[in-house]
Amino acid sequence: LVLSMIVNSVSQRAQTLVRHWHFQRKRTAGRQSAVTQRQLNTAYDGAEFVMSTRYGEILNVIFVTLTFSAGLPVLVPLAAVSFMVHYLVDMFEFTRVSKLPPRFNSQLAQGACDVLTYAAIGHLLFATWAHSFYRMDADPFVYALLGTYLETFCKVWASAPAPVSTLFGAVPDTGEVPKP
Repeated sequence: LVLSMIVNSVSQRAQTLVRHWHFQRKRTAGRQSAVTQRQLNTAYDGAEFVMSTRYGEILNVIFVTLTFSAGLPVLVPLAAVSFMVHYLVDMFEFTRVSKLPPRFNSQLAQGACDVLTYAAIGHLLFATWAHSFYRMDADPFVYALLGTYLETFCKVWASAPAPVSTLFGAVPDTGEVPKP
C-alpha cells in the first residue's frame, strides 16, 4: 500500500515533466517554422490544465491515508510529502506548461468536500477494527508500564453492573490478554 502510494504520486508527476519536454520541443519547432502570428501563437499554447484530474488524485491520497492510517501511521507523513509534491509540480505545470484554465465555480470544490465525509467514515470504521484486535503479542515495555493497571481496570470493569460491564465489549476473561 505504501509502495503503491509512492509510485502513484511519482508516476503522475513524471507525466508533467514529459509534457514540459514535449511542450519545449513543440515551441522550438513552431518558432522555427511559423509563418503567421496564429501559427506562432499555437506553438506557444500549452496543454489543458485538467483540474478534475488533480482533484481525483488528491482525493485518492486523502482516502487511502484516512482509511488505512490507523493501521499504518507512516501514511500520514507520506501524504504530507505527496501533497507538497503535488503542489510544487502543479504550480510548475500551471506556470510553465499549461494554458490558463477556465474560471471554475465552487461546484467541484463542494463535491470534493461532500465526498470527504465518506473518507472520515472509512477512517472511523477501519480504526475501530484495527484498534479492537486485542489478540496481539504484548510489548514487554508497555506491559511493564501499564500491564497491572490495565488488568485491574478490566477486573473492576467486569464486576460492574450488567449494562456498564458490556457497554464497550470488555474482555470477558483477562487470561485472554497476552502477557510477555
